[in-house]
Amino acid sequence: NNNAIKEISVVAGSFSAEYGHVSSGIVNVVTNSGGKDYHGNIELATDNWQGAKHSFDQNFYSGDFSGPVPGLEKGSFFFSGERRWLGDRDSSAAQKEMAEANNLESILGDNYHRLPKNSLSGWSWQGKFDYNFTPTLKLGLSTNGSVDNWQEYRHTYLFDLAHMPKYNDKNAGYNAKLTHTLNANVFYNVSFSYFSTYRFRGDGVAFDNIRAYDLRAVNPEEDDQNLFFQDGSYWANYLKRKSSYVGLKGDITNKVNEKHTLKAGFDFQ
Repeated sequence: NNNAIKEISVVAGSFSAEYGHVSSGIVNVVTNSGGKDYHGNIELATDNWQGAKHSFDQNFYSGDFSGPVPGLEKGSFFFSGERRWLGDRDSSAAQKEMAEANNLESILGDNYHRLPKNSLSGWSWQGKFDYNFTPTLKLGLSTNGSVDNWQEYRHTYLFDLAHMPKYNDKNAGYNAKLTHTLNANVFYNVSFSYFSTYRFRGDGVAFDNIRAYDLRAVNPEEDDQNLFFQDGSYWANYLKRKSSYVGLKGDITNKVNEKHTLKAGFDFQ
């Protein structure tokens, strides 16, 4: 949800010491915080207004809500979420021409201007809680994540659409940050973060049923494209991957004068 973004900065070329482990570029995103008043937005974007034959079935629904936390005079919150449904993730005006040129209308169906079995259904969210202990001591808690269930069109499976590869992706992040201003020129930050990512990929029918990956008709090692479409045929690629990390970071900044600023810190992952 774009309403959750307050500021984006891009750092390229020479990096400061805190980005010593990066070799290409840095993109910093600052998210919005809640204020003293309640605010909310709801947005809808779709290309289905003129019917299925004139759209790629692209749908986005998003909303956000922010304001003070009831009962906490010094606390505020911001929450945003997005629901998305894409009938064809890789929509292209050339798809209709290619289907007609190769006489694929009967195989792809009425909506042959879209790639079949190439959809995505997903959610994403972002939340933030801020609390000011004092004018100089602030705590920020935030979370963000997404869940996507999607399929990938592969032309080698044109005559076996049901077995196009299927994916399930999940991402979640959590962060706590304490900011303390010591005086007009010196402040420090301490933050703790956790992030996890998960992907499951498998056949469009068997998917996570590992026992269903039992192709008896042929040797899957000799038939990786499933040329022999018989009962029991499947996309021979099963993947389950999960990774996570914990981070601890701290820094202190001292504005020495109008031309010089000193900054030191640490980063552990």
